Amino acid sequence: MRLGVVQVLIAVLLLAGLLSACGGGRSARKGDTSTHDSRLEQDENRSRATRVEEDEETAPPREAVHPASQAPATALTSRPREAPRHAPYRPADLSKLPTTLHRPDHSVMVLVPDGSYLVTQSGSQPTGFAGGGSLYPYPLKAFYIDRNEITVEQFRKRFPQYNETVYTDGKPCPKCPAMGVTLMEAKTYCAGAGKKLPTEAQWEAAGRGRDNQPYPWGRTYDAKRANLAGGEDGAIGPAEVSSYPLGASDFGAMDMIGNVWEWVDTGETAPSLSSATSAPGSGETAQVALPVATKGRVKGGGYRSRPKTAILSARHEVPAGMRNPTFGFRCVKEH
Repeated sequence: MRLGVVQVLIAVLLLAGLLSACGGGRSARKGDTSTHDSRLEQDENRSRATRVEEDEETAPPREAVHPASQAPATALTSRPREAPRHAPYRPADLSKLPTTLHRPDHSVMVLVPDGSYLVTQSGSQPTGFAGGGSLYPYPLKAFYIDRNEITVEQFRKRFPQYNETVYTDGKPCPKCPAMGVTLMEAKTYCAGAGKKLPTEAQWEAAGRGRDNQPYPWGRTYDAKRANLAGGEDGAIGPAEVSSYPLGASDFGAMDMIGNVWEWVDTGETAPSLSSATSAPGSGETAQVALPVATKGRVKGGGYRSRPKTAILSARHEVPAGMRNPTFGFRCVKEH
């Protein structure tokens, strides 16, 4: 009898321990699940925050268009006056666009007809990298602009010691844009070839086309139409000029966005003058008096640029003597 009672008590104790262990196991597993869910939630929040930061960093800016009467008056650019809008020639086939061959440096140049174009007014943006900004209609006379950025091959004819391989991982690239060029070198090249550096208004007009678009190809950002940061465009460094024909402007200007930032003439100069450039193939030096600028402006973004600066209104104020691997240029001449 006593033995039976003892056995019953032992069985009860064992059953209670087993139930406790099972309950504890369920509690532990529940605790593990809660911890796992919490970690998942933290990871998701972190991922979402990262995506938001990336979106904020890379989102293309918006441009604000204002009437000419609201344009700020500055010492560099006269107040735009109202002008009737002309509809420049715009066939679908770029090969039919009006062009001219500039024989001194064998550049193909495209025509930008006279008309009223939206441009980023001087003084309407802060210095540094800036996209978007305030746009105002500005009348321009017809002019020609180089279809492509000045290439290494062209630049070397006036600056024989130039070496692009320091910017191209040691690989020669004669059809790449000339890179690491200072403002004075850009002006010297253009002057020596019988051309000029474009003003900011001319440069933007050549990129915007007849519809005054924020991008050469239209109104929507498209990373595959220009050589910019990231791999979507198929390049990780400078590319040969005209590698992105789908990014051409209405007038046929190539690479107005991406590849290299391009120097523009702001008219800001110091009193002193500099000279000189050698005519290609002549072995002679042509003396060309050029104003010396202490600071300059580049446009269009380069192969390291993000969407924030890959827009025609973006500008970057820099020292005129800066030799940046993403800085290049193109030239203009009168029609």
